[in-house]
Amino acid sequence: MLQERKNIFCLLITIMLAAKVQADEKVINVHHQAVEDVKKAEKVVHKNYANCYALPGDVRSLCISKIALKHINPFWHTNNYYLTTFRFTAEKLGFQHILQEHNIKCPSLEISPIFDPKKQAYSAQCTGQPVIYLKFYQEEQEWKIFRD
Repeated sequence: MLQERKNIFCLLITIMLAAKVQADEKVINVHHQAVEDVKKAEKVVHKNYANCYALPGDVRSLCISKIALKHINPFWHTNNYYLTTFRFTAEKLGFQHILQEHNIKCPSLEISPIFDPKKQAYSAQCTGQPVIYLKFYQEEQEWKIFRD
């Protein structure tokens, strides 16, 4: 009887581990699909995501949602992991494009830009470079770049 319980327990553990591995593989596949899709999107899509950050919080969320509905395959509209991965990748690429338009070479960002309340700007750090600040000026409708 005890051996039978041990066997059942081992079988259950094996099934649970197999299910976890399958779930992990699905998440990885969804992540790769989102990154691949966003890289295929036109540069303007990336910049539009970054430009949403010039807007106040509630309007920003609406802006991001509208872009997602327009540019993401409807199959993925209910997959939060896909949507989040697509969004963050698009943001990073959008901010990279903005930096490149200001003649700043930025092959990749260490992390997505983060709003710095003291500077009233987004801080970004390209791989191997010092922090750069991006601030959107409403009057001129453009992003400007500055450093400390």
